[in-house]
Amino acid sequence: MRLWTVTLFAAGLLTAFNSTGAAGAEPPKPDAASLRKIRQLYQLACQQRARNHVRESIDTCTRILAIDPRNSAALSLRGRDEVMLDLCPQGLADCKQALKYESGDMSIYVGAAEAYMCLRRAADAADILTLGMKTVPPKQVDDEIYRMRGETYELLGKHDLAVADLTKAQKIKPEKPDNWSARSNIYFAMGEYDKAVADVTNAIKIAPGNLRLYGARAQIYRKMGKIDLAKRDEVKAKTGDLDF
Repeated sequence: MRLWTVTLFAAGLLTAFNSTGAAGAEPPKPDAASLRKIRQLYQLACQQRARNHVRESIDTCTRILAIDPRNSAALSLRGRDEVMLDLCPQGLADCKQALKYESGDMSIYVGAAEAYMCLRRAADAADILTLGMKTVPPKQVDDEIYRMRGETYELLGKHDLAVADLTKAQKIKPEKPDNWSARSNIYFAMGEYDKAVADVTNAIKIAPGNLRLYGARAQIYRKMGKIDLAKRDEVKAKTGDLDF
């Protein structure tokens, strides 16, 4: 299962405290004291998640939802935590519920996409990311979002779409090695080894201490029949001796 690790929760935090939700009978809105308590609990949940105390974070989000059942930030965070524990259906249900109350926060779409990937529904993951990219303010659609969708397209075998998304990611943040290495992986899958080597080499220039990149380039060199270059990179990947 591919799990993305972007941190986007804060974007929808304030709107989540004032969400109106779908039509029908609405529970009363939290009063000022309840809102303060919700903010404190949400900060605690984020801290717990950052320390990898995922079950505690879920419990804290559940406490928020006992106060405000329509709190999209808590629903989304709990959903993403549930996915981390492979509670995929529960995570998807929470994220979809969060989207009913707040459709303008890209982090919720990301959470739903993670849940779909957890359920091995890559096409649905790509679709929900696309919906989010069309719905939220453009400033929320950063290079990581394009890279996520590009990697999802890769899993679906839609290499041209994957390359297009990762090229957009590179244009937004050319200084990120992951944007180059991700596109290199796709070119490798397409058999376009020259382009794959060029991209991973750019990633190495940005992050020369990332030994994984040398192993990736070695694999490409072997496919190209450049065994001496492959062996040099394999030594670098194994020993960390970058002067070899």
